[in-house]
Amino acid sequence: MPTQCRAECPASETASYIIQHCILSHGGRVRRHDTVLNMLEIALHKKGYRVTKEKMFIGNKRRRKPDLVCSEPSGAFIIDAQVVGDNPSTTHW
Repeated sequence: MPTQCRAECPASETASYIIQHCILSHGGRVRRHDTVLNMLEIALHKKGYRVTKEKMFIGNKRRRKPDLVCSEPSGAFIIDAQVVGDNPSTTHW
């Protein structure tokens, strides 16, 4: 039988909820996300890309702040990383 989250969130305390949503694990989620971004930034620099991290873009009355903008002479791409679990054996790049 599911129990209420120990942080008194209005949700059942499931593994999925704790990993993705609960305020108790927020700091860990942010650290994992930032670690992934740092690893990607280093790897892309080594491959010759110019990488800009968390730059604000304003257009059409909206603001956007992608995690990474990677560019080279022939084009550019954006990376918005998501960390959806905490099991290193299921890491995908």
